[in-house]
Amino acid sequence: MKTVEIKIDDDFYDELLSMLPKNRASVVDDNFLEHQKVLQEELENYKNENLPFTLYQSSIDKTNKWLERV
Repeated sequence: MKTVEIKIDDDFYDELLSMLPKNRASVVDDNFLEHQKVLQEELENYKNENLPFTLYQSSIDKTNKWLERV
């Protein structure tokens, strides 16, 4: 798998997404990267016992939405 970065016009974004085959390509946007970073930090904190790890319903909802986009 390869990761590429492209710049597209805002008004073409949705059209491009609809053209990409969902089983062969995915979009890694800033939102995805931020969620990935937060999840990694939380898992590291839990692993190192730095902070208690508690999932609240809102966190679960956000995680579910994030996973649906992956």
